Amino acid sequence: WRLVPVDEVPVGRDRALALFGYTEEQLELLLAPMVVSGGEALGSMGNDQQYAALDERRPRMVYDFFKQLFAQVTNPAIDPIRENVVMSLRCYVGPARGDLLAMKGDACRGGYRLEHPLLTPAQFVELVERQPEGRVGRVSLAFDRRRETLREGIERVCRTAEAQVQGGARVLVLSDRELGAPPGGRQGAAGADLLPISAVMACGAVHHHLLQYRSEVVLVVETAEAREVHHFAVLLGFGADAVFPYLAYAAAAKMLREGRLCDASRDHLSEEQLPRDLLVANFRAAVSKGLLKVMAKMGISTLQSYKGAQIFEVIGLSGDVIRLCFRNSVSRIEGGGFRELQRHIEQRAELASAASISHAGEYHWRPLSYVASADAPRPDPAAPAAAPAGRPKTTAVEFEHSKEEAHPHPPPPAHEHTFVPSAIANVQVAARSGDADAYAKFVEETNAATDACLLRGMLGIRAGRRSVPLHRVEPASDIVKRFCTGAMSYGSIAKEPHEAIAKAMNSIGAKSNCGEGGEDAERFVDDRRSAIKQVASGRFGVTSHYLACADDLQIKISQGAKCGEGGELPGRKVTEQIARVRRSTPGVGLISPPPHHDIYSIEDLAELLYDLHNANPVARLSVKLVSETGVGVVAAGVAKAHANHILIASGDGGTGAARWTGIKYTGLPWELGVADAHQTLVINNLRRKVVLQADGGMKTGRDVVHAALLGAEEFGFGTMPLVVLGCIMMRKCHLGTCPVGIATQDPVLRAKFDGQPEHVVNYMFLVAEEVRTYMASMGFTKFEQMIGRVDMLYSKAELPATQRRAIHSLFDLGSMLTPATSLRPGVPVSSCDAAELPSLHAVLDQQLLA
Repeated sequence: WRLVPVDEVPVGRDRALALFGYTEEQLELLLAPMVVSGGEALGSMGNDQQYAALDERRPRMVYDFFKQLFAQVTNPAIDPIRENVVMSLRCYVGPARGDLLAMKGDACRGGYRLEHPLLTPAQFVELVERQPEGRVGRVSLAFDRRRETLREGIERVCRTAEAQVQGGARVLVLSDRELGAPPGGRQGAAGADLLPISAVMACGAVHHHLLQYRSEVVLVVETAEAREVHHFAVLLGFGADAVFPYLAYAAAAKMLREGRLCDASRDHLSEEQLPRDLLVANFRAAVSKGLLKVMAKMGISTLQSYKGAQIFEVIGLSGDVIRLCFRNSVSRIEGGGFRELQRHIEQRAELASAASISHAGEYHWRPLSYVASADAPRPDPAAPAAAPAGRPKTTAVEFEHSKEEAHPHPPPPAHEHTFVPSAIANVQVAARSGDADAYAKFVEETNAATDACLLRGMLGIRAGRRSVPLHRVEPASDIVKRFCTGAMSYGSIAKEPHEAIAKAMNSIGAKSNCGEGGEDAERFVDDRRSAIKQVASGRFGVTSHYLACADDLQIKISQGAKCGEGGELPGRKVTEQIARVRRSTPGVGLISPPPHHDIYSIEDLAELLYDLHNANPVARLSVKLVSETGVGVVAAGVAKAHANHILIASGDGGTGAARWTGIKYTGLPWELGVADAHQTLVINNLRRKVVLQADGGMKTGRDVVHAALLGAEEFGFGTMPLVVLGCIMMRKCHLGTCPVGIATQDPVLRAKFDGQPEHVVNYMFLVAEEVRTYMASMGFTKFEQMIGRVDMLYSKAELPATQRRAIHSLFDLGSMLTPATSLRPGVPVSSCDAAELPSLHAVLDQQLLA
């Protein structure tokens, strides 16, 4: 443990933690469960945090710009639990000699076998410090901003690494220890001008720079940065052979010493109850489970195949950064360059000078004006909204910062979120009373948050050459029929809100989605029936009766809350009634395999679609996909497989429980996915055959208009119906302790639910009326006229500098704003033939029934 800097400095005052971007939330919500239980923490209610590329308020880690890719249709995901026997983190690295195909014992002579890519302190000593002289090369990941820029520092690292390898080094260590654990434990002794180069940027650049030597060199990253599963996945994906996360180990050891680690039965654990070696073993076990799940999403079974494969899409980095550090990675919208990334590093260095880490508001909303520091009293991490009139008052948690002398370096503002407590309160008032002023306030706050946080916030809507009177615009009663609710399964939410949503949508001619948890047969014959019945891998409650009672049959290939992963319902939420509906056992947790992990091709999907068509010949056939690079090609294949409806969800939405890695780092915005799918379908003359739906994070009429102009015809609302029914975004759904009785099966808590179907109906009509005002200003009288009209959108980068944020100029949204009609003129750009279903006249079952 001499390599792990466990000094006497408290965790909350550790300058190294601040320099490398650690926050109180990361320590409490992520690191603590990993080192205590050996597993990742669960979260819920999706990810509404601001995209890293748009964040001008707080410094962000480079890892935050990457989204993990996952398999959809064209190859299956792997079930990392049931199919664990085919998965492995074992890797052979280093200078192998001999014929690898020969069945001889010395075929891999000279290399190393690593059972796990995370090194323990003892393994790091064995691999690095006990090598013969000249076999180990060290490269410092520090740069002096007085002498060089971040880019020049990375180029120097590449040159130094090449010189080390040419000099005989076969184990190359990229290390930021000079800054993360300076000699003698003198935190900050390196000086204010010496800054860390991001380990993943250096790793990616060195990996490609040394491509001709890579089979002869073990690339070890000794870094203070890595502490989340996603961090390790990105490092390995860009070429690292092994990682030594010394500062994560040190932070966990300090938390143990300070009594900040606990389990279900003990308020705090002592060093005797959780020895340091067990702490490290638990952390490695948690990362192991997480890495296997990340690999399984793409159908990759061994780390050897995943390493260096770069299976990510970049959101918001410039071409210069991609070419030097992440060569050939997908980055469709450009974004910040080396100057912006260096600014993030400099901001973290300023925070480190204050020697205090803070609650940053990454996982739970915090007031923007102040973030409680590690020394301040720790409030409940949730920030519930103020309750509307007529409900028990639940005020938002507020933090005050009045003693400036106690904090000479106040922490930076919190991360922004798209769900704001005051906006939640306003929309609940509007939905209950029909108050137009309250809805207008909700729209104003929510659109401002969207502008700050999401890609569609960079899209402006043009006014038409001629506006039309509002009375000539299609009525709201027709527009709401294009709305659907998200797939929220019975079990994840209680019976009362599930039925209230179904009643609301049925009453206005719209559709609710029962989710993958089945539906009680008693509901099939009345207004509680969900029009959309979902089919996923678990097949919970999927019977012939269930399939026959649907307007839409939806195959869930992926879901926005946890792309490439199966659903997870904790055993405490599986009551007798839910077990009866799902054909399972009360009290036993239900973990689905990844959705349709037996679908190996478009042909397999076509077979399933055909089977469902036979089960219900009049139901529309839907396939749910999640936005990622290439989703347009997949959508074209789905259309050829005779689906009538394609849903493109974003990775931001979702209400289901999932590990935080899946919630925050998979799936792209539906803006990119809808534009890609619409354009690709038009190019292949398939757009006329399918209805295209956008889903994920929809809140206001402006969101609907953005999606329609990009090519969508229907629109899914997931979290918002729950909000208008009373949800206050406590993000405790996975715990079953929802205080308003929505995401719980506890009878006492369920009794607190006071939402009504009319609240959802009122909200949907308020959204539709807002859509009508946009249509009138653009000169559209029918909704169909708006579909795919990207010419009515513009990038805010086109605006004068005084009318836009400076960061907007870094992005290129041209790929989203290319008119589909220019790609293949003369073909339909909407679903004129989507009602056509394959003929079943030759099927024996149908002949017998006739």
